[in-house]
Amino acid sequence: MQGISCASKLSRACPFSLDQRYLAAGLPIATGFIEGACRRVVKDHLERSGKCLTREGAQVMLNLRCVDSSELWDAMLAEH
Repeated sequence: MQGISCASKLSRACPFSLDQRYLAAGLPIATGFIEGACRRVVKDHLERSGKCLTREGAQVMLNLRCVDSSELWDAMLAEH
């Protein structure tokens, strides 16, 4: 029943959503971009064959992948 309650709250809030205005103005909605980036950074690298990481090791690898993907590697090295 909680799912129905959540769905009804979302449908009531729908008229207040800016997504339709953004789409009408030709602006992208970031959800697809964000999901694609997460899949690339997380899933594609943590689910490779033979990977056996601890939770801490996976977090370190994800931190480094995010720095590399955002092209902030040189700035990170200069800071540390």
